[in-house]
Amino acid sequence: MRTISFLIASVALAASQSVPLLSASNDEILKVADEMRNGDENKASKGQIIVDFGGHVNFNGKADASPNKLFTAVDSSLLSKPTFAAFIKLFNNYNSEAGIKEPKVSSTEDNAETKVFLDAIETTKPYQILLKFLQARNHPYGKSSATLKEAISRLWFDRYSRARGVLDTSGFEHVFIGELKNGEVSGLHNWVRINDIETDPKQNFDYKGFIVKRGTNLATIQFSWGKEWKKGGSTLIGTSPEYDLSVLTLCFLARRDNEICRIKVDGCPVEVQSYELKQNGKSFIGTAFPKIAGQCW
Repeated sequence: MRTISFLIASVALAASQSVPLLSASNDEILKVADEMRNGDENKASKGQIIVDFGGHVNFNGKADASPNKLFTAVDSSLLSKPTFAAFIKLFNNYNSEAGIKEPKVSSTEDNAETKVFLDAIETTKPYQILLKFLQARNHPYGKSSATLKEAISRLWFDRYSRARGVLDTSGFEHVFIGELKNGEVSGLHNWVRINDIETDPKQNFDYKGFIVKRGTNLATIQFSWGKEWKKGGSTLIGTSPEYDLSVLTLCFLARRDNEICRIKVDGCPVEVQSYELKQNGKSFIGTAFPKIAGQCW
């Protein structure tokens, strides 16, 4: 029955590719995001992640103010949790260079691993909190868990073109995996992925320093990946994949394009900026990322 309901949801959503706006006040969004954060059972506990932010750098500078890695240590038991493990398994499915048709592996393998990841987050509290809120607001994606999962799959994982007219990217790849394009690192706003790249010598990742930081769970950082440069990219640190995906989806549905989605992470104000990308009559998540918005309370 679950498979049948998922297929029905897929057909229904495929028939209409526009993304319905989620009607919600700023206070409601803030409250739901707080519930997601507080309910995130898989977020890092104190001491599971040790970071070394090093020195301060300027956005337009080229200095290296940090001789050490950003992540000094990450508890392996955190990364082996089911949602983390399923998330990390997706990393090698993508080409880092833009303009190369995805996936890097077979479509069968990619689809199967993506399904495992989505199935894993479906039972988590951040996802269920998002679903419950969508249902309370009578949003079409809240019709059922299968409907929401299909919407997330389509918005985040369906592929579109950023370069050379080939299906070379997706919202998920841009935000969570990162891309190398026109001499720059594009996207890459996820701490788990950054740690994974940094610990792989073949990736030639070099952390340069921080532009701004708040405690140990939010920072705008500068780095190089291979020969490409990231002037400044913001990332939450210690969050779970399900929290990141759920809260970014919430913000995209309610405050995309020219609007700002205001949330807090452990008392630190964060602004989430997201954009819808339309291509060939379909809508996708073009990007969604956090920005430091002020001092922590």
